[in-house]
This record gives sequence, C-alpha cells and structure tokens, in this order.
Amino acid sequence: MISNPSTRLLINEFANSAHRNNTTRLFSCDPERALDFLSHCPKYQPTPVLDCSSMPLQGHVRNIWIKNESNRMNLGSFKALGGIYAVAHVLQDKVESCLGRAITSDKLLDPEIQQFASKTTFVTASAGNHGLSVATGARLFGAHAAIVLSHSVPREFADRLNQIPCSVIWHGENYEQSVAHAVEISRESGRILLADGSWEGYTDLPGLVMEGYSVIPEECMHHFLAEDIWPTHIFLQAGVGGFAASFAAHVRSYWPVQPTLIIVEPESAPCIMESVRRKSLVTVEGPISVMGRLDCKQASLIAYDTLVDVANAFMVISDDESTLGRQFARNAGIETTESGAAGLAGMLIASDEPDAATKIGLDSNSRCLVVVSERK
Repeated sequence: MISNPSTRLLINEFANSAHRNNTTRLFSCDPERALDFLSHCPKYQPTPVLDCSSMPLQGHVRNIWIKNESNRMNLGSFKALGGIYAVAHVLQDKVESCLGRAITSDKLLDPEIQQFASKTTFVTASAGNHGLSVATGARLFGAHAAIVLSHSVPREFADRLNQIPCSVIWHGENYEQSVAHAVEISRESGRILLADGSWEGYTDLPGLVMEGYSVIPEECMHHFLAEDIWPTHIFLQAGVGGFAASFAAHVRSYWPVQPTLIIVEPESAPCIMESVRRKSLVTVEGPISVMGRLDCKQASLIAYDTLVDVANAFMVISDDESTLGRQFARNAGIETTESGAAGLAGMLIASDEPDAATKIGLDSNSRCLVVVSERK
C-alpha cells in the first residue's frame, strides 16, 4: 500500500481550460476513418461492455462497467487496433505514391500491392502487445517487422512474436533502452519506425496508432447511447499514455454526457502525473513494476499534450494494490494481468479511500467505466 494516500492523487487544475491560449493540441482523432478501415477486417468485432453492478463492492461505488479488450481481434489486447491500423495507413500512402493513384484499404491484400509492401520493414520497441500488433499488421499486408524487446519483457511475448513470424531483437534492460535501439536501427534503408510513443519531431505515426485506439471509446459511446445511461467517472490506465489520451480525447470531442476522467499509473512510473505536476514533459525514475506494460518512465509527447488539457485527475497505485483489479476482473470472468486491470484497481482504491473519493466526486450514485486492456 502507498504509505501516504494523500500523495496518490493529483487534481488537474488545467482540465478543460484554455490555458495554452492559441496552442493547437497535437492529437485529434477520426474514429470514423478507423472504423471504415476495420470494416474490411474479418476479425473485427466490437468488444463487450460488461455490467458488473451486481458484484460485491467495497467503498462508495456500486455501479461499474468493464470494457473487455482481452480478446480483441484474437491478439488479446487493445493494441491490436493501433499497430495494424497504422501499418495499413503507412503502406497505403506508400503504395499510392509509387502507383500514382489512390487505392482503398481492402486492396492492401491484393498480390500486386503486397509486392510493394514486401520491400518495407517496420521497426518498433515494445513491452509486448504493441509489437504483436505491428508484426501482425506487417505479415497481413506482406511487409516485414523487427520488434525490439528489453530483457524485462516476459519470454512468452517473444514466443508469440516468433510464431507470427517476425524478427525479435533483445536489447536493453528497460523499455526506454529498447526504444533508443529501435530508433537507431530504423535508420537503415527500407525501415520505418512505428513507435506507440512520441517525442519532438516524431508525432505523425504515433498519432495514427492512437487513432486506431479511438475505436474503443467509439464502441463505448454507441453502447451507452443505446442504453441511454452514461458513466460519471472513467478510470484509464497509462504507460506512455497513448491509449488513455486517445480515449480521453474521444470522450471530450464526441460524448454528449461528460464524465470525470482519472488516469492511473504505477507508483514506480508516474511519468504523466509528474509531467502534469511540473508543467512539462519529464522522465521519472523507479524500480521495475509488475505492471510491465505500464512501466514507462517517459510519457508520449502527444499523450501528455492531450491529457494535461482533458484529464481531471491522475493517480498512482502500488504493485501490491494492482492485484485488486486483477482479482475483481477474475471474479467477473476475465483473466487479465496487473497491467490490464490497473484502471480497475485505481477505481476500487479511490472508492475505498474517503479523501480520494471526495476529491473526484465518487459516491454511491457514481457510475464507473474501466477498461481491461489485455488478457493474461
């Protein structure tokens, strides 16, 4: 448990304000474009929103929905949407440039088009799931992929990558070191860096990845429109922050009923919270977390730029506390990891801590949405 619970929560004084005057946000999403592409994918189906209000809950909250991404497109993670979508768009642009004419997304599977794609290799660093998505997209459209894994990534991810197949490169002791190596080797001819994080001068392709993620809140929106009831609070876990920022930007741009947005990070890697606290993008230090896919020490520039505007609060949870979310998900019939249920753990903890609940307005009438982002 965190020794001083009052330090776990940061209320964002900038939320929903025009604090940057005429500055344009770096990310905007077009979920219709992402859905149009996915309509050509035979494995695409909306993932379920589960009503878990009948389950026993402690604390203030009595109503909770879980958006279950654990079986997304048979890849076991929401990341399936981002990497595959970005690969398709990069290849579509490249082929159109070569042919001098427009092609539709469904034509990417044609042998003639795949011959062009075979000359391209995508490179990315990954804590596991993003690499699976990029490698799958590359194989699907006839290109190649090289995935850099740090030595902290479980071997099972390398085994799954090898089955796709793709080139697996082990480098570095943490995610940041593997990212640096991916950047270095992407400079070789014919290789395209497709990271899910962003930094100064590198925002377009990560923006495509995030646009793919926007399908998740789009599906949620249609679910709640049909039910005619809306969440009052949404808890979103974050590593570099791409998923959380994509979801939050969609909510602020498209949802007719606006909830409180809370971003949840590991206490050993609160890169977004600290960046917001210090009002600039910073790198944090800390031990390796059991929330491996969230254990990122530097936030994506696009994610920070978005969340500093639209998220209401940021909170951290400990490794021990992260198991609360995993166990609740299991009781709901979902097998996931500490990373996958971190947002859920954050909701349970905030609900059970009177001070935190009061600060973000949680009470017995609150309706909370969380996302289980990966399978075990």
